[in-house]
Amino acid sequence: MDDLKLAGLRVRLNRSALSRSKSMKAAVVLLHGFGAPGTDLVSIGDVISVPEGTGIFFPEGPLDLGQLLGPAYAAARAWWPIDMVQLQVAMMTGQVARAAQGIAAGLEDASHQVRRLIDEIQSEFGLDSRRIVLGGFSQGAVACLDIALRDSRDLAGLLLMSGTMVSEELVSALAPHRAGMRVLLSHGQSDPILPYSIAEALRDQLNSAGWQMSWVPFPGGHGIPLDVVRAASTLLPEWLK
Repeated sequence: MDDLKLAGLRVRLNRSALSRSKSMKAAVVLLHGFGAPGTDLVSIGDVISVPEGTGIFFPEGPLDLGQLLGPAYAAARAWWPIDMVQLQVAMMTGQVARAAQGIAAGLEDASHQVRRLIDEIQSEFGLDSRRIVLGGFSQGAVACLDIALRDSRDLAGLLLMSGTMVSEELVSALAPHRAGMRVLLSHGQSDPILPYSIAEALRDQLNSAGWQMSWVPFPGGHGIPLDVVRAASTLLPEWLK
């Protein structure tokens, strides 16, 4: 595991699929969720199937929650601040629009930094954007969707794991311009943090906009079960062949 600095972020790079390759041919970039350590998704790199020559990048969110919230949050990172108590209250009281606004505050800056990260990965390793899969869990998935909607570059595909849609209007307006985008969308049917119903609405919006959808619902809550890892392991070799 390499420890890099790219776009001002600490980034861990799993090179296990490069063992017989002289150079990197493709990349998977995975963004962790709110409140997780920067290493949260690293274990996935050891079990997910990717083509030989693929590097798997695990960037660490720029926000140190330990500094903001105290020792109880040591090692916890985020891509932008979210008031989780306010989010839970809004969700529990059916104030979905208010909850979405709370999730979105700070998203623009985070998306910009991740776009810079992709720029530097392309430059540093000589990769075309069509050889890059961008993915994330929870808050990381929200950032990935925002980037895919707003950024003009072509990507090999998206892994959106237990994320959400912060603006139905934005998705409706921008998703058709990205028709053909390949996406794995997964969500727990009893997710207590980000509602399953919104994931279903996002699925329908992206399908209507012409995205190539792989929908992976699963029984359970806010997480990445084995079924999702297996689905990604089926798709990634196809997307990056």
